[in-house]
Amino acid sequence: MSPITHAEISWLIANVPKSIGRKERGLVLLAGIIPDLDGIAIIFNIELYAKYHHILFHNVLFGIVISLLFTFLRTKNKVLMMIFCLIAFHIHILCDLLSSGPALGDCIPMAF
Repeated sequence: MSPITHAEISWLIANVPKSIGRKERGLVLLAGIIPDLDGIAIIFNIELYAKYHHILFHNVLFGIVISLLFTFLRTKNKVLMMIFCLIAFHIHILCDLLSSGPALGDCIPMAF
């Protein structure tokens, strides 16, 4: 999925809570697009991109680290920031799975 589309979806998520400020919304937006940072390898080598995109920064550990970092960059509404950063990150992963990941049938075990 395009980073622009990820940014649009993350911006919509960031505007759900009315009690966070503009800077917090920006951090939620960033949490939703930062997993694509591993795509920068395409500038240097297409093989590196093919090997590492969706591996380095598209995992739960990275999502937790980024959410914690963004949460502690801002002092108010820590719980709300953590929740919405994690939501934006996981929506990014879900969108990648549905749009550019393996076929949905490959991810869901068949019952028969």
